[in-house]
Amino acid sequence: MITSPLTKSIVSPIVSRITAISASTAAAAAANVEIIINGTFDTNSDSWPTYGGQPPESITIESGQLNLAGVQHSAVAQIIPTEIGESYPIAAYVEQDGYIQVKSIDGTTIIDNLNNGADGTFFDSFVALETQTIIILALGATGLGVFDNVSVKQSKLVINGGFDTDMSWDKGTGWLIGSGVASCDGTQTISSDLSQSNVVPSSTAGTYSVTFTLSGITASSINVFLSTSDNHVFDTNGTYTIELVTTASTSGTLFFRANSSFIGALDNISVVKV
Repeated sequence: MITSPLTKSIVSPIVSRITAISASTAAAAAANVEIIINGTFDTNSDSWPTYGGQPPESITIESGQLNLAGVQHSAVAQIIPTEIGESYPIAAYVEQDGYIQVKSIDGTTIIDNLNNGADGTFFDSFVALETQTIIILALGATGLGVFDNVSVKQSKLVINGGFDTDMSWDKGTGWLIGSGVASCDGTQTISSDLSQSNVVPSSTAGTYSVTFTLSGITASSINVFLSTSDNHVFDTNGTYTIELVTTASTSGTLFFRANSSFIGALDNISVVKV
């Protein structure tokens, strides 16, 4: 059982160790796509570095399950990208005296607890407070815990469509994310893409409604598409909603292609299945 929460004093060691993990998960964008890396423990535990001032004494993977042993509150953890105010489903299988915590990035706020009490699979959801959230696998009083099928899924089709951070989008020449928008400064001499992969399922037919806002346009135009055969061109400011159709050849990537010398800003992108 949990007798006390993991506290701020043991947070700092994790931050530098898992920056790279956070960056690698930032591309998980499509609805119901798994954000957690190796929550099924099919490979080694490298994606779950130790957390806090008292690391587990033993970290092993046996039969596709993570086994931890140590003192109470020994833990491993993973940082995932999240959007402020968005709800995320979380699930995990836990045995013995393990428990799972969802915490703010500085470790001061417990957002959710999945405490075992008994062996089994547990489900819940949490609302993100920040653009990054820590998922912690920890030990209770007995100092033993078994974990498997740890899952947090992205429920929105686009991550960071409001450009609150400089994450989740691939930027070509001229594109800059800052002050809550993605802007293009016209320095590109040929077409330059702002894109996000895995927004929709690839190679699957479907229709998607895409909404976005353009502002500050002073030159040229921008193309919006999922595949080049379904292309829409814009050269004036405004909020637009268009329908994009996927085909067997669609990559699943959403493109905003700034044409040569395009100057303007993009914001409030959302995608929903029609």
